[in-house]
Amino acid sequence: APATQMPSSSPVTVAPTLSPTTRAPQTAAPSLTPTSSPNEDFGVSFQLLFTSFFTNLNFDVVQLHDVKFRNEYIMALEAAALPYDAKAKITSLNPGSVIVQTEMIYGSRQGAEDIARKLETPEMIWNNPNGFAQNIFGTPRVGTPTINTIVDQNRAESSSGGSGGGGGGGGK
Repeated sequence: APATQMPSSSPVTVAPTLSPTTRAPQTAAPSLTPTSSPNEDFGVSFQLLFTSFFTNLNFDVVQLHDVKFRNEYIMALEAAALPYDAKAKITSLNPGSVIVQTEMIYGSRQGAEDIARKLETPEMIWNNPNGFAQNIFGTPRVGTPTINTIVDQNRAESSSGGSGGGGGGGGK
């Protein structure tokens, strides 16, 4: 059986507003200067290269604690790189005390420049709070870093929005 509803005993009324209202969504006004999107450099990454010199560390100690040294070195660097997402890797590890060639890849130039400034005070990176056994390995001296721009041609071309080429001519 169909259900019927009884009318309410007191009707609900809404008084009109004094000023006009709109149902349009509120949007921010455009800025005068361009702003970057979260992926401001789509198809571009930034490579930071530098050398760390552990002059008071014997290479035999690093060989004895190889995995620990490598993991903690990278972990401390990536912790110092926050809030930027960076991937760090040791490209070579050599005696001469201990010489570490390092590469970091960033999605933004600002991130690479930020860690380059932090490298000026290496004790703020390679320390116990950042997970590096400074009491075992010490603190390195860091050479001047370089920042290179890397363009991923596939990603850069796919984001350019170009149209496809025309068809070929008919042959006989």
